[in-house]
Amino acid sequence: MRERIVALVDMDCFFCQVEQRINPELKGKPVAVVQYNKWRGGGIIAVNYEARACGVTRHMRGDEAKEKCPEINLVHVPSINDKADTSRYREAGKEVINVICQFNCAVQRASVDEAFLDLTEAVDKRIGGETQVSADHLPSTHVVGFESQLENKEEGRSEAVQEWLRKSDASSEDDHDYRLVVAAKMVEEMRRAIFTQTGFTCSAGIAHNKILSKLVCGMHKPNQQTVLPISKVPFLYETLPVKKVRLLGGKLGDTLMEKLGINYMSELEKFSEAELCQKFEQRNGQWLYNIARGIDNEEVEARLIPKSIGCCKRFPGKTALKTKQELDHWIQELAVEVCARLDKDYEENCRRPRNLVVQWSVEVGSSNSKTGFLSHFDQPCLARDAMILLCKSISIENNKVKVPIQFLGLSVGKFTEERNKANSIAKFFKPSNASETKVNETIVSDPPVPEVKQEAPLIKTGPMSFFLRNLKKKEPEKNDERVADPQMSVETDEDEKEPVKSDSDKDDEKDKRCQDEEEAEAPCPQCGKSVKILDMSEHLDHHVAQELHKELNQSVTPAIPPQPSTSALPKKRKYTKSKNQSAGGDAKKIRSIQSFFNKK
Repeated sequence: MRERIVALVDMDCFFCQVEQRINPELKGKPVAVVQYNKWRGGGIIAVNYEARACGVTRHMRGDEAKEKCPEINLVHVPSINDKADTSRYREAGKEVINVICQFNCAVQRASVDEAFLDLTEAVDKRIGGETQVSADHLPSTHVVGFESQLENKEEGRSEAVQEWLRKSDASSEDDHDYRLVVAAKMVEEMRRAIFTQTGFTCSAGIAHNKILSKLVCGMHKPNQQTVLPISKVPFLYETLPVKKVRLLGGKLGDTLMEKLGINYMSELEKFSEAELCQKFEQRNGQWLYNIARGIDNEEVEARLIPKSIGCCKRFPGKTALKTKQELDHWIQELAVEVCARLDKDYEENCRRPRNLVVQWSVEVGSSNSKTGFLSHFDQPCLARDAMILLCKSISIENNKVKVPIQFLGLSVGKFTEERNKANSIAKFFKPSNASETKVNETIVSDPPVPEVKQEAPLIKTGPMSFFLRNLKKKEPEKNDERVADPQMSVETDEDEKEPVKSDSDKDDEKDKRCQDEEEAEAPCPQCGKSVKILDMSEHLDHHVAQELHKELNQSVTPAIPPQPSTSALPKKRKYTKSKNQSAGGDAKKIRSIQSFFNKK
């Protein structure tokens, strides 16, 4: 474990820094970022250090902050559809990650303003050519357990770092502390690069695992970094409350303190592994025993993109959602943001989610969720599926919610890559006429809906568009009149104008479009049978399996074992199967094979 070097980079008051970069006049002044409604000045979600010095904290209302600090500048988060739009902060976070990736280390993005780094390999490479690291290379580094009695804080910090460097010589047998020295210099360079390229400052914690680096990251802020040698873990634990440790801030921490009668991490070390396993089960007991000694084996997952995409909104007090119509309205609004972010994520990462999660709560501190399968990625269908999941889980009578909803959220996850799959499938479907088709490298989940134009629309290639073309060719035979289906390509006269539709008509049309896409059928190119478009892939697989079975039966002939001499055996009456019996036996075999492939 001591070979590993893990750092946590945490941006300083990140939302405030983003707003100060947008408006440079705010630099050096007390700033707080507020969001949601403007009642009593809005809810504060970020406070810079100038405002904290005046007593302003997060979760205050804006008016309360002005009472503490009259000169404070309150910046409101932009709103879209009555919901906070935090896209500017996500984009700024991506800038920081791009800088970190220049240092060739494994990066796990923990949140919009935090990232874990595994520096082990990068340190190994540097140690080969790195001989000397001086205190001048570590101008903002603090070391746990190395403190000076000097009154001047900066002189005391520098003196403590020099003492640590003397004890962490590269020539010593135990080079674990020297590895931390090299890592500290690397993180100093990284933080300097982040400031140069983005204008943002950040702090960092450097240790041998994720939990320890998280603990020390916030010890010296802003724009500082802290190192924790493994030998100084007991020194840190002496005054560290149990609930400050990552994963012990909730129920497990409360249970631990209650059952063992402890308050600080240093008190946990006196319990044996057997005692902890007996009280907290095998897995938790082993983890508690190790973390009491500063040991944790959780790896840094190299992940630059989030595992899930979601958004949420709170409805405190009288604003709680009480009717089905209110629920439907806010499900629609949340789905708009989720789908917009999904489209952008697909462009950047070419992946699609498979799970849809609806979260809600009826009181502060409680949380409920329901998970379902996600098959469509457009806003109307996603909102419809989310509403179905929610209505199955809450009590609604006469369009009124039995217990008002105070929190509502939507998220999607379980992403799967689609780039390779799309390219491989597209090879099997070629356009019928190169002059009328447009090549599209990726395949969308839903059939494209061409707009009504004077000229023939361009048809996207891919399996879904292939079946839609067959469907479009077949429709005029049934009805020669003009069809008002939004999926059909219809030529219109210049004088013909489209009637203006109300919002309710548009919603009904969107719902009908989703339903039509699910029910649309097309003839199978193999057998001519009418099959739903969404089931066509499975149906074609059935034909492929049948062809493969025939080829195997034709190419493989059973070996005939040698027959004994007829003269040595007594003559037996010959028995010949009738044609009907033989055919019946073969039919049974065929039926059993077909039933295997048709089985769902």
